[in-house]
Amino acid sequence: MTEIDWQTTTTGAYDMQRYIRAKASSRKLQLLLCAACRLVLDHLPADRIRPILTGVELYAEGLATLDEFRDVQSAAQLLSQDAIGESDQQTPRAAALRALRAVVSNPLDDALHRIIVWVESAAAREAGGGLARAARGRRHAELCHLFREVFGNPFASRRVVPTWMQPADRAGPGWLIRVSETAKGLAAGIQRDQAFDRFPLLADALEEEGCTDDVLLLHLRIPAQHVRGCWALDLVLGKS
Repeated sequence: MTEIDWQTTTTGAYDMQRYIRAKASSRKLQLLLCAACRLVLDHLPADRIRPILTGVELYAEGLATLDEFRDVQSAAQLLSQDAIGESDQQTPRAAALRALRAVVSNPLDDALHRIIVWVESAAAREAGGGLARAARGRRHAELCHLFREVFGNPFASRRVVPTWMQPADRAGPGWLIRVSETAKGLAAGIQRDQAFDRFPLLADALEEEGCTDDVLLLHLRIPAQHVRGCWALDLVLGKS
């Protein structure tokens, strides 16, 4: 996969998964899995699914224990077992349940491959007939967007340089993005509240500190589907 492929594809989610599998952290993979599963929430009981996805996300962020994560795994498996006895295993709901199982499965890169399969299948089965191929294509394009939302451009190196660092410590490859205490505080609040509508404020704070990275600033200012693990927010917070 080339950089242009990564930046433009709407049909290459499997290629994107293969490209980042050896480069991505477990945290990033788990957060992407949850974001992908949210694409099929309409086919599942939201009151039972949201706590499961939130639990996985908290574990990925280091905010939940292994025991708590195992409880989440058990809840997902129990929900999936509820559908085993159903006569029709080719429904959008059945595909969505398989996607949910992938979220709590290991290894994570294999789980990501499986969730792409089942998220696409849920869309195709819902559309049915001659509309299935187009529905699968639209969902696949959404998955490609999520890869870019979580991983940004993996071909371009970026790192944050806080304003309080000494000039000698700022040397290094990639763009040097200065981050003030104000900007980092804004970013922490956005992360805590998942308040992505505050992204333009963060862009303003970064720009005031001298940030000239147009890609980063544009990502924060243009309305889009942002998710937990967004590359731009992670960059400011120093997360990987």
